[in-house]
This record gives sequence, C-alpha cells and structure tokens, in this order.
Amino acid sequence: MRIKLLILSISVLVLFQSCETDFELNSSWKDIPIVYGILNPGSKSQNIRIQRAFLGDGNAMTFAQVVDSNYYDTAFIRAKIIEMNESTVVRTIKLKPVWVHRDSLEQTTFYNPSFPYALIYKTESYSYYEVDEITGDTIWLNPSHTFKIEITNSRTGKIITSSTPLVGRVSLKLPNFNLSNPQLSINPTAYNVIKWTKTGSGARYESILRFYYKEYHPGMNDTTLNFVDMNFGYLSGPTSGSDFVVKYYGENYYKLLGTKIPADHTVKRIAYRFNIFLNIIEEELKIYLDVNAPSTGIIQERPLYTNMSEGYGIFSSANSQKYIFKVGATTNTNIVNTFKDIDNSF
Repeated sequence: MRIKLLILSISVLVLFQSCETDFELNSSWKDIPIVYGILNPGSKSQNIRIQRAFLGDGNAMTFAQVVDSNYYDTAFIRAKIIEMNESTVVRTIKLKPVWVHRDSLEQTTFYNPSFPYALIYKTESYSYYEVDEITGDTIWLNPSHTFKIEITNSRTGKIITSSTPLVGRVSLKLPNFNLSNPQLSINPTAYNVIKWTKTGSGARYESILRFYYKEYHPGMNDTTLNFVDMNFGYLSGPTSGSDFVVKYYGENYYKLLGTKIPADHTVKRIAYRFNIFLNIIEEELKIYLDVNAPSTGIIQERPLYTNMSEGYGIFSSANSQKYIFKVGATTNTNIVNTFKDIDNSF
C-alpha cells in the first residue's frame, strides 16, 4: 500500500510540473487609437480628442496620469476634417494640437497635479456658412454636407477615418419667437406648449425651459445670476404630424419655481429672462450613448460600439439651439405673487 501511495504522489507531482506554463496577463504591445469628436454646426471651432489605449504591469490609475500613456507624440499626428458635398471636396479644415488646463477635473482619478493639462485637437479658423435670419445665430458648417475626419500617424503608418452627416437646424413654432421683442408668457390656468420641427439626421431631441433670475442682498453691490430648469426629457420621433410637442401646466410651473428657488428673506430677486434649449443628436451618437448607458439588468457586459476605422470611439454630430425670451409682464406678476407667501423675494 505504501508503494502505491508513493507512486501516486510522484505521478501527481510530475503531472503538475508538466502542466506548468508561464502566464502573461498583459499581451504584447499594440497601438489602439481612441478618437472622440462631436461636430456642432453652431460652434465657431470644433474639438477632437485623439489618444490611445494603454496596458502595462502595475497600477493602471498611475499609468493614466503619465502623458505618454494617453497621448501620441503630436509630431507624428496629422489630422483634418474634410467637408464633402456628395463626392466633391468642398474644403479641408486642419486640426492643431492644443493643451488645455484641466481645472474641472482636479478631483478625478486621472488628474495629475504636476501636469494638469489635457490634449485636444482644435480646428484652425474657417469661414462661416450663413446667419440664421430668425435667431441671428451664426451657422459655421453647412448642415446639408457630410464631414469626414482623417488622422494620419506617420510613426505607425496608420490612417484613422470616419464620417458623419450634420444635424440641421430646427424651427421653433411655439411659443412665438419675435427677434425684435421676444417675450414669454406662461398662462397659470392652461397647458403651455413648446413646439418645434424635425430636422434631417436628428435622432434624439431634448427640450429644456430655463428661468433666469438675479439675486442680491440690499445694500450690497454683488448680484448673482441663477436659474431653474424644467427638462422635458428625450423624444426620438415627432409627437404631432412632423412636429415635436411638449406641454406643461402653468400653475405647476410656478409651483416648481417656488420649490426649486430656496426661501431666503434676506435677499431680493428679479425675474430676468427665459431660455428655451433644443438639443439634438445624430443617429450614431444616439446608438453610442444607448450602448454605453448604465445597465439595469443582470448582464453587465456591454457590446463594443465604434464608427472609427482602425480604432475605437465615436465621430458624430449634435446641435444645440437657444431661444432667449424676456419675461412677459403678466408672467412677472405671477412670479411675484408665487413668492409673496414664501419669502416675498421677487
């Protein structure tokens, strides 16, 4: 019996030794470009994030703070945006590397206090397309054209490309916007409506009603500008024919202001203005956001989505339009009356 146990022990030992292999957690180095770019036709300049994925032995959070881990040497990167009208090149806009200060990221894991900058590629100056006759906004990129990004890495020989249509402008139908004297009146005893048109390439629409008010302490010169938002959420398709419509009851809106604006008997407030924001994103960006949204199910693994060749990330477009209204006289009175029993601040 002892001989059998000895033979069995030796056999197990030999088996484990013969199966022993070197296991490498990290594979050999591979260049993996990461690109993020969202074009906005209403912006004077466009910003593109060009960086790379990294993998190494040790703490990944430490690597993230090392410039070489995240960014390519700018001497080897050539990037440009090409405006296309079908198959015809309209113009080429070069992208130049710019280091920007990361004030807003000081509390994040990736913030390096010894080098508090992030690298972006910004478009060089270019001429605008047109001026919106209704709002007076400058449109910098032609919404009917397609835009292609091309990034060349002369060190690796890799060329990364992608293209996107632009999200066009929408027209605000309600409330009526008069550029010479835009005023917004909110009826407390009825449903008030925000209505706008559909636009080409728009896949998701967000509408926000923002109320601005000024606040100051009597006897002091400092005045602060604050705001309260009513966000109507996202819409993917027209709600009325070819138009989008959201409604809110006036009395409930005034109650919202009374709830959101903190009661303070030591301050005085002035109703300043209303903004209506219409934010629209293109289909590729909508898919990217949907895929990367927080999971609510048991399965936490998400599919990888990208529209970049030779890399990962997203190149798409979005459009944000703003309509500025004065506070109508009756609406101002309603706001004053709302706060009479709260703090009499307006």
